[in-house]
Amino acid sequence: MARYLIVDSRDLTEYTNGRYIQKVASKLKEDGNEVTLFLIENGVIAARKGGISGRI
Repeated sequence: MARYLIVDSRDLTEYTNGRYIQKVASKLKEDGNEVTLFLIENGVIAARKGGISGRI
């Protein structure tokens, strides 16, 4: 098992790469890795209720 840290400062729901980050994080986790999302600036919008945090 590996450990990954993904840092994002953009609103994951607003930018095209947001879906890519979700897919990468989900796949890494499915493969048994430890994944941490570090959200800063507008990236914290994803942590709102109904955001992506429940999907990863």
